[in-house]
Amino acid sequence: MYVALVAVSAALHFAFIGYLLCGGFIAWRHPRTIWLHLIAAAWAVCITVIPYLECPLTLIERWARDGGGMDPLPDGGFIAYYITGVFYPRGAAGIAEIAAALVVAASWAGFAVVQSQRRAPASVQSRDDRSAPHRPHE
Repeated sequence: MYVALVAVSAALHFAFIGYLLCGGFIAWRHPRTIWLHLIAAAWAVCITVIPYLECPLTLIERWARDGGGMDPLPDGGFIAYYITGVFYPRGAAGIAEIAAALVVAASWAGFAVVQSQRRAPASVQSRDDRSAPHRPHE
């Protein structure tokens, strides 16, 4: 059971990071999801900048590893164990965090552009209807 819990917590961690990086782009197609992405991004910022705040999934994984007699996670938690050295080189965590923030910012900027383009045709259409001269039916 402990091994399964470790696997589930790791899978949920990967899913969260995937959503963190792609959720803003998903909102381009599904605009209502932007609020969920804003919450996810706020959480990611909080656990990055507040040193004593630890992700609940990391706590669960630490507990399950201990209960299952597995090696503990390093001090850096999930990121240090599964991500660092695999997706970016050791010592480049700051660069990886900046890159992730830039991806999120780009997705939000694109979301704003997509939303403005969706609204623009409706306002242009109503403006065109008002400016067109009225022609009586013949």
